[in-house]
Amino acid sequence: MVIVLLNMLIAMINSSFQEIEDDADVEWKFARSKLWFSYFEEGRTLPVPFNLVPSPKTMVSLALRIKDLLLLVQRRREDDRKADAELNEVGLTFMHAG
Repeated sequence: MVIVLLNMLIAMINSSFQEIEDDADVEWKFARSKLWFSYFEEGRTLPVPFNLVPSPKTMVSLALRIKDLLLLVQRRREDDRKADAELNEVGLTFMHAG
């Protein structure tokens, strides 16, 4: 009885080892691919020698950022003009009152 159980244990260990051995090539390829992807920056579309020329994706992203920056500058200028107008109005009110 003990010999049968020992043989079953050996068979189970052998089966588990064989499954791991069969998947070793796939696991190695996965790890290698994961390592390769770690060298690519997020958002980049081209590998290293070709990234000197901007891609269309990069150009669109740059144009959108410039547009957002210009809109932000315009809003700040309008806010400054409104604040100056309010201060002038308050100043004129105090000058006429005093």
